[in-house]
Amino acid sequence: IDVNSQCERLSGSADSSYYNVGPRLLDIFKRNLAENPTLKWQVFGSEHGLITLYPSFKTSDCSSYDPRFRPFYAAAAVPEPRDIVIVIDHSGSMSDHVGSSSRMELAKQAAKTVLDTLNPKDNVGVVGFSSSASGRRGCYSHSLAEATEANIAELKSYVDDLSAAGLTNYEAALQLAFTQIEAKSTASQTGGNRHKVILFLTDGEPTGRATDIMQTIYDHNSKLGFSVVILTYGMHIDRSSQAAQILNDMALQNYQSYGIRSSGSPPAGKSDIVSSDQDIRLQMGSYYAFFEPDIEVIEPVVTVPYYDAFGLGVVTTVAIPVYVGSGSTRRLAGVVGVDVTLADLVEDVTYFRRGELSYAFVIDKTGVALMHPLMPAPIDVTDTPKYINIEFLERSNGSKVPIWSSMKSGGSGSLVVDTKWPVSRGNSLTEGVRISNVRATYRWKPIDRTDFSVGLVIAEQYNFEKLPRHLTPPRGSDFLYHRFDLVPPTVTTCNQFGRLAVSNKVSVKIAPEGFKNPFEYLDLPENATRVRQYVDYFNGRTNTNLYFKVRMLPMSDLLLM
Repeated sequence: IDVNSQCERLSGSADSSYYNVGPRLLDIFKRNLAENPTLKWQVFGSEHGLITLYPSFKTSDCSSYDPRFRPFYAAAAVPEPRDIVIVIDHSGSMSDHVGSSSRMELAKQAAKTVLDTLNPKDNVGVVGFSSSASGRRGCYSHSLAEATEANIAELKSYVDDLSAAGLTNYEAALQLAFTQIEAKSTASQTGGNRHKVILFLTDGEPTGRATDIMQTIYDHNSKLGFSVVILTYGMHIDRSSQAAQILNDMALQNYQSYGIRSSGSPPAGKSDIVSSDQDIRLQMGSYYAFFEPDIEVIEPVVTVPYYDAFGLGVVTTVAIPVYVGSGSTRRLAGVVGVDVTLADLVEDVTYFRRGELSYAFVIDKTGVALMHPLMPAPIDVTDTPKYINIEFLERSNGSKVPIWSSMKSGGSGSLVVDTKWPVSRGNSLTEGVRISNVRATYRWKPIDRTDFSVGLVIAEQYNFEKLPRHLTPPRGSDFLYHRFDLVPPTVTTCNQFGRLAVSNKVSVKIAPEGFKNPFEYLDLPENATRVRQYVDYFNGRTNTNLYFKVRMLPMSDLLLM
């Protein structure tokens, strides 16, 4: 990588009139990195498909990456979460070719592009239809699923398995799509500011009556308070055809034209007739633009952590939309964001310890645990992180329910509960754990301007002794750091099991939690200069504390034995 330059990539589906922010962005990126060394990638993705990355790096694949179809972009442009059903026609006519690709192949690409824009705050389902309608087997068929990596992979597999055959039963497809939304709404009472939307993709006229199709939409959407928007996409359909007309009426929910008396105010969606093989992926993948707010989004969005494609580990993106113009001419120019590793973000929480039975954890507003002592430390994760609800990690007889409810709603507080906690018997791999009954105080508070909340658990069994502030070290004592290979001690060394050692003094190794930045200590190799700074501080030769937490006192204040 090169921290002195930025690189630009142009997606293969980018608009030829793409928006370029200019060279001043590089100065801003450099300043951000200087002020916040823990930042990793900094990025600007334009609404036309151009991505600007800092630091720059070489890659052999530029055209396949389009920022508009990434979760950080969709989440920042439209912060509200989505309940979304992707409906795909796989009737016989979808086998017809458009250039070198069949309509079926193009539809699959478009559907998977939509799936790529989602994050675990969203709920999603996929419905395939021809003569009948179906969804992914199991629970995916009749309800929406959280858009986690695992669920997205399952739904993509279902999309890949679709084959073109049969008729075009719009009605069956819509019934199943609404059923999935209704089931999720009933199970979790998903309400608030969630966008409910059906993306309906087809290339042909329906086999059923248009009136029955519209009646199906009305019956289901009226039960949901007309909260569902329908966006339709017609592939290579004649704009003057019956299919084009019904798709437009479905999107507008134009019940009156079919003799259906509406008692509510159905939301008007949008219908697109697509004739280009590139346009279908672009149009459908940019569905979220329909929901762009009328006012500028001024609060940054913090994405759900994900595994970085370039090997940084688990990262989260802090992103915010960029606008040009004002008033009626205001439009979205793109999204700017910065990546921070989860290890850097929660290092103080990861290394919080007050005895064996006290710890800290972080969850999001859905109750998913981002960091918990029963999960791998963020620095140890080498693949897509597995998200586990906090209630599966914390044993409870129901006494912790008020804690989770408060944390998910952004509240703060404290509560004393009786809980159970596994304690290692020794070797964690071979000797198992014992369960301790613990009376503990839970304290929790939201993390400002994020969807996250941090909790501290302090066991009542934990007691500590506070040493006097000033202890006088014995005459001639000297702090010895264990890295004798970098800074040799002034006394004679010997070889102990292949390592340099001294026989008449004690050397010290400091655990990661003693450092201000534990993961920086673990990531960066120690050198002689850094070790001399440790030694000078602990021997009292300098008051400058560059590396250690406040409780790590020099020898003039505290003798390490």
